[in-house]
Amino acid sequence: MLHDAGHDPTARGLLVEALERGGGTWVPPVDAPSEQLVPLVELVPEPPPVGDLHAGIVLQRALLDTGYLRRSADYGARLYQSHPHPIVAELVATALGLLGYVDAADGWRRAAGPDPTPN
Repeated sequence: MLHDAGHDPTARGLLVEALERGGGTWVPPVDAPSEQLVPLVELVPEPPPVGDLHAGIVLQRALLDTGYLRRSADYGARLYQSHPHPIVAELVATALGLLGYVDAADGWRRAAGPDPTPN
């Protein structure tokens, strides 16, 4: 991983490009513990770019998994404006629920629909 090799600017550039334009399947290592994902999500600039749905969902989930609940909810709401996908809405609902915003989480769950899981 570029971050581990001390190439943070290069890693940040690749992450931003994936978020803006996609161009592949960007995923963190399978079953990566949150401790390994923290340096990755900390490389993403604020506010994170919104562009590619797949990369955006990966970032939103990584933010959620690493405890950046507010960032995950805020980013997901921005992502949902561009890509009103049920998975995005469900991840926003999960983050808001964990933050204690039950009514807002319920609203996002309604937006997600009956089954937010992909086929």
